Amino acid sequence: MTLRELIRELESALALLVPKNRGLEDLLKVSLSAESLAAVKKTLEDHVRRRTLLQTLIDALSALEGDGYPEVPKFTVPSEVFKELQEQLGDIEAAIAEFLERAMATTMSVSLGLPGDK
Repeated sequence: MTLRELIRELESALALLVPKNRGLEDLLKVSLSAESLAAVKKTLEDHVRRRTLLQTLIDALSALEGDGYPEVPKFTVPSEVFKELQEQLGDIEAAIAEFLERAMATTMSVSLGLPGDK
């Protein structure tokens, strides 16, 4: 799934909440028992929270898409900076060459003696 497809899917989910929220808001204006009113308020709060989360996610994904995701731009630096970075890379590679990786055991054998009296 592409980022654009995900954004469209989330926008569809958000659109489904709009009429539900309007209906719940309308229910708050009619004569309901305290218990029913509490249930409607709780449901509306849950829907508003979900709507806010969806919109936040859509906004973040759209910003990521606008930033060129999944590509990460390369930065152009002056030649002096590039040379210094290359020297640092050489130093780091030289330092890493001083280490050897300890191999992990790939097999194991166990030899048990004969049973004896206690």
